[in-house]
Amino acid sequence: MAQIEVHGNVSGSIVAGDNNFVVNTNHGTIVYKQAAPRVKLRDSAPLPPRPPRSFVGRANELAQLEKAVASNEAVVIFAPDGMGKSALIKQAANGDAARALPNGVVIVEAVDERGVALGADDVIQRLFDALFESDPPLKVNATTARTYLSSTRPLVLLDGLSLPPALLNALPDLFPKGALLITAARAPSGEATEKVKLGPLPRAEAMTLLMTRTDVTVSEANRGLFDSICALLSDVPLALVTAANALRENSIPLGRAREILEAANPSPGDSTQAAIERAYALAQSALSNEERAALAAAAASPAMSVDPRWIGGEKTLERLQAMGLLNANSPRLRIAPGLRAFARRGADENAAKEKLLAHLLGGALFDKFRDWSYCADELGSVLGLIEWAAAENRHKDVIALGRAIDPYLTLHGLWGAWQATLDRILPAARASGDRATEAWALHQLGAREIGAGTRERAIDFLRSALALRRALGDAEGMAYTQHNLDLLIPPVPPRGGEPKPKPPQPGGGLLPILLLGLGVAGGAAVLLAAIGGFVLITRLNRTPTPVSASPIPGTRAALPSHTSTAPRPTPAATRTRTPTPTRMPPRTPTHTEPPPTPTPTPFALLVNTELDEPDAKPGDKRCFSAPSGHCTLRAAIMEANALPEADTIILPPGEYVLTVVGSGEDAAFTGDLDITDDLSLVGGGADKTIVNAIGLDGTDRVFHIVNPATVSISGVTIREGEAGDFGGGILNTNGTLTLTDVVIFNNAVTGAGGGIANGGGLTLIRSAISNNRAVEGGGKSESGAGGGIYNIGRLTIGDSTIHRNSAATGGGIYNDKGGAAALAAGLINDNSAGVDGGGIYNAGSLTLINSTLSENSVKTGFGGGLHNTGTAEITNVTFSGNYAPLGGGGGIYNDEGGTAVLRNTIVADSSSGGNCAGAITSKGHNLDSGKTCRFDAPGDFSVASPLLAPLADNGGPTLTQALSPESAAINSGDNFVCPKTDQRGKARSDGACDIGAYEYP
Repeated sequence: MAQIEVHGNVSGSIVAGDNNFVVNTNHGTIVYKQAAPRVKLRDSAPLPPRPPRSFVGRANELAQLEKAVASNEAVVIFAPDGMGKSALIKQAANGDAARALPNGVVIVEAVDERGVALGADDVIQRLFDALFESDPPLKVNATTARTYLSSTRPLVLLDGLSLPPALLNALPDLFPKGALLITAARAPSGEATEKVKLGPLPRAEAMTLLMTRTDVTVSEANRGLFDSICALLSDVPLALVTAANALRENSIPLGRAREILEAANPSPGDSTQAAIERAYALAQSALSNEERAALAAAAASPAMSVDPRWIGGEKTLERLQAMGLLNANSPRLRIAPGLRAFARRGADENAAKEKLLAHLLGGALFDKFRDWSYCADELGSVLGLIEWAAAENRHKDVIALGRAIDPYLTLHGLWGAWQATLDRILPAARASGDRATEAWALHQLGAREIGAGTRERAIDFLRSALALRRALGDAEGMAYTQHNLDLLIPPVPPRGGEPKPKPPQPGGGLLPILLLGLGVAGGAAVLLAAIGGFVLITRLNRTPTPVSASPIPGTRAALPSHTSTAPRPTPAATRTRTPTPTRMPPRTPTHTEPPPTPTPTPFALLVNTELDEPDAKPGDKRCFSAPSGHCTLRAAIMEANALPEADTIILPPGEYVLTVVGSGEDAAFTGDLDITDDLSLVGGGADKTIVNAIGLDGTDRVFHIVNPATVSISGVTIREGEAGDFGGGILNTNGTLTLTDVVIFNNAVTGAGGGIANGGGLTLIRSAISNNRAVEGGGKSESGAGGGIYNIGRLTIGDSTIHRNSAATGGGIYNDKGGAAALAAGLINDNSAGVDGGGIYNAGSLTLINSTLSENSVKTGFGGGLHNTGTAEITNVTFSGNYAPLGGGGGIYNDEGGTAVLRNTIVADSSSGGNCAGAITSKGHNLDSGKTCRFDAPGDFSVASPLLAPLADNGGPTLTQALSPESAAINSGDNFVCPKTDQRGKARSDGACDIGAYEYP
């Protein structure tokens, strides 16, 4: 089976009792106390199903059902498959008595062949959902559902379900004012329902049905043939229809049809089954091998209906539909239950199920199973395949399918099926040694028991999950489980004065494997964060000093500790409201684990609206905005700021537009979202979860980290912020901020840091900083610093892209004096500066490793790729296609007083300004396409071209420039300083390191 990755995110919530169950696909369902939801009858009554085509006869039975419906009775119609039970109740649902009922016709059909996948409470849930809507969704059982259902007057059709006696007896009490028509294979016991037995058609009706479906009129010449065919088929409706369709579609003469039916050798015993088997033999005789295989695949599926895309070609399926062997259930197909056993006889059922499994698990699994209509269609297939996979000991398939369907089952109240699925996942996880999934399954079972009201069982499951997650070191999973346990066993409040727990710092706990800076004089060793599977240690040639003045024209103070009240910048000069996202979004890497994320405590806040309103009473442990009473993003941040512990905010997919205009305060009450305490903000994916400051009309940024708090933000896009001094998207004054899978897009500042301004600790993992701008007030673009990022603190970037940002100086990144920046496995591309440093302007300490700087530019100054006045350590980096048309150093400009040390690095193809300008220190094995870099250390050389391919997706988290097979850079690097992987995360394992960021092939 292919590897399946179930990504985490919040999928929704459902209320059971006084608890709200919020589904997170990665860590499990979390439970909050919740007031009763608003419940109302749906605005329109459900319509009856389409009446059967060419329905014939059954006048007596229809009269019985019409009378029962008019009298609000419950009736069970019982007969073997093939007698027409389903057609009969659908015909009755279109009668006068049904149309007179004010609440329409509710139909619940089996999703699986045996009719057992939906439990009793699942059936009740579907009945409730058909008639009522609630906000948030409400999980009901027989007791709570009766409160709502007993006042309604619908006709209820239950078809193909294997109902337990207790439910069958309870159903009439759920609908005392309505009517029920229920199909069954055999007569139920008890007196709760009336019973109608369905037998073969009278011979006259059987002949009429056969004549209608064959389009052949009965005459004296053929009456005997019609009569004998009906006798051979025992007047069973399904047998008659199957034979008639075969006659019509294949132009089989009546006489020949009788011969085939007589020659059939059905199994002895049951006359109904024998009749259907004879008819199927007639139909099968006209099928091709491809048609038989497609029909067998549909019959082998555990679901009542199938997606046509996996069972056969278009022409094959059209032919089977024309013959009535597959019936349209648009856009799906279904085979009559009475034909299933015969259609799959002799077929390889396991092969068909494997084909269906591949169909379900293929493609974008996460996206497919967050489409609730898709889940509803495939529910029978998924639940049936889980049972099959469990019986076949296919543990990974059980887990993949179970975890994929889990949110749908939970959020749609199908908790019987949820229980059955978890009961399969848990032993599969244990058998396969998947301890993380075992812990998740225990957590989910505990959450379900909370909803069922079985407290002790819930505690047992949750304690087991907590112990296992603790053993695995799953801090965030522990927080989710502990939260649910705290609902059942409230924690003892901490004693006054005890310090709150602090989450671990990002990037800790990884072993150093590479020492750089060999032979560089002076300084202390500084540990930089681990990116891409290594920790980088470098020696600086001087101790960073605090900034006292800006290196760019004019004087700028250090990052402020308060929100600026500077006037709004001129929109025309500072911002274009571009609706399209960056064209280089971060991609999930396959080669590296992200650093540990800050550990959230059990207190988590779920945002449930896209409105922007402040919290009514911060610190009361309720996210309750004023005036609407929702949990807005702003209210959640205000509440988290007021609480004494590190908190988690869960932000579901949506666009959260900030609209509360104001400035000059740092409590998140107006303007930007001020964060003053430790926080983990978890979004639903950067492509789906957007925090947009466009509603602030250019008066403020998006986020402001005010205090020395530890903050992590993941899975969001941050866009359209504007600030008058620092940080158009984010201002991190002196906190520790980690951004994972985040996009910073189209923000602007009249100062420094169009995307982000950092004065504390900032770590970027698998993120993109794109289309941000830094300009000076009044549109004086010659003074802005750091279009993407301005750093005067500690900056670590891994597996990320800095793309198409612009500024006067430092188009992509401006690393100021006193700032320490490290970039590993990153891409700096297509950034521009009006004066110096198109890609990066460095005045502090800079480490570049396994990265690409390409197509960056300056208009009038120096250093298209890099302008350095500080200390730069550069190893296995590719500089390509950068340019400085009027100044110098298209690739690298090392200014007076700066130190740039290069190893295993390509500086090539600068379109103007030469590759290098200024004094470059080579430690060997560098490649220059020309002579401007003046590389003269051992292993250095110049070539006309290093033969780099264009920037492309060659695997890994960022775009790269591949080496052509004839490139001189191949096997020419220094193995002693070569990282173990390249920019993509591909191992440099052939014993001969390539120069640059890309290891061939």
